[in-house]
Amino acid sequence: LFPHRKQLTEQQQLLKFLKFIQHYMYTLQEAFQLAETTDHMADYADSVETDGATLDQMAHLAEYFANAGDAHNAGRFYLRAGHYRAALEYLMSCGENHDSLLLAIECVAAAGDNKLTARLTDYLMGEVDEIPKDAKYLFRLYVALGMTREAATTAVVIARQEQERGSYTVARNVLLAMYQELVTKEIKVPYDMQNSLMIIHSYLIVRSLLKRNETLRAARMLIRTTANISRFPAHVVPILTSTVVVCSKAGLKSAAHRAAVSLMQPEYRQKIDAKYKKKIEALVRRADKGGDPDEPRPPCPHCAFPVPETDLACDNWITRTSFPRLLALDESCPMCSTSLKDVIPSDASTFLRKDKTSAEQIPI
Repeated sequence: LFPHRKQLTEQQQLLKFLKFIQHYMYTLQEAFQLAETTDHMADYADSVETDGATLDQMAHLAEYFANAGDAHNAGRFYLRAGHYRAALEYLMSCGENHDSLLLAIECVAAAGDNKLTARLTDYLMGEVDEIPKDAKYLFRLYVALGMTREAATTAVVIARQEQERGSYTVARNVLLAMYQELVTKEIKVPYDMQNSLMIIHSYLIVRSLLKRNETLRAARMLIRTTANISRFPAHVVPILTSTVVVCSKAGLKSAAHRAAVSLMQPEYRQKIDAKYKKKIEALVRRADKGGDPDEPRPPCPHCAFPVPETDLACDNWITRTSFPRLLALDESCPMCSTSLKDVIPSDASTFLRKDKTSAEQIPI
């Protein structure tokens, strides 16, 4: 066994030596021939890719692998040779092979060809073979092409898929990475992304809040989670059960009762942990008539409007128009470019009256 290993090592060292020579003396074919006769083409190919070679050498390798029926390596070296169209076709023929799809994305990004981009996009979406690929590849493609907005939309789709599988940390991390990317590029983060990230993260921090004995905050996070329980299909019963237990402990009896009632639905009732079933059934029978205590409402840091402390947005601030800020900065109207003036009309009805004649003349 050991002499054989030594022999292989010597062959590989010789291969690297001949590859080194070939790098400077392109007419020599010893390295290629030795690799082929000793069945070390994979080592030779890795050496070529790592150490560098001419485009013709890359293309020669691609042709060898194509003739050998190795579509992945054929595509890999056509890509290195700059033959992007051929590379993409070979890589796409590898089906859902992870490494092949990553190289296909690299190929399209390097090519900068709209037709190749459209070709790969159709392939990833299942338009070519009627097999939609994992959305993460479409996300990677958009990121590679700098299509940040499209990547953001796809990130939400990926997160939903991971959430449905119960992979909440993965879903949160996908959204967080895309969120940070958008912020870095000063692109407005879509509401759906912000909201999805908030909901997933609210659930994920419950355990750490309970470890710190912040039971009330944990209960608030679970209430938010149960309000969006359809996003957690893999763990509906455990989440509702936790909500009953934690909210009861936090003194939020009404919230605990609502979660208990939800658990009594036929599709969930038989799945309740026996440890909590009697307590939940008893809670449903003796509904608490009083409401839960109001959540503290500290002032919004922007407008001082009182906002529930676990809310991440101020309704008053959201509904405020940006015009007061533009006016304060002496800016122009973003729509018509005229200077802004703080005007209070004496008769507001003149601004609200509909002019049917004028309206009919305006194309919409």
